[in-house]
Amino acid sequence: MAPPGNFSAAREPALIIIGVVGPAVALLVSFIPALTPELQTGLIAAAVAIAGILTAAIVGGDKLAPAILGLAQAVVTIGLAAGLDLSPEQQAGWMTVVSLLVAGFVRTQVEAPVDPLGARRAA
Repeated sequence: MAPPGNFSAAREPALIIIGVVGPAVALLVSFIPALTPELQTGLIAAAVAIAGILTAAIVGGDKLAPAILGLAQAVVTIGLAAGLDLSPEQQAGWMTVVSLLVAGFVRTQVEAPVDPLGARRAA
């Protein structure tokens, strides 16, 4: 059990999944030279959509904010693929900003599945 005030990954699913995993995939994909810009944006869109769905599943079925916000990230990425003229590095930068904003918003909208002492909350 984690003492109060300490960081616990179990209490921060939005921060970990949307705020870290999504941007990490975007950064990794942007530096693979063999991928076309279209493929890069498609992979990033898929990653952020999956991150939103995973976060929604972890924090509870009645909380749709993570899924909706993950979809918003995917739409931004698809917009990039549809014609916005940004380099892969710029795409990764924008997705990182969007991901961090989304993670910060989702964190204020959901209740952690684990209480401050590390015990699983009742469903």
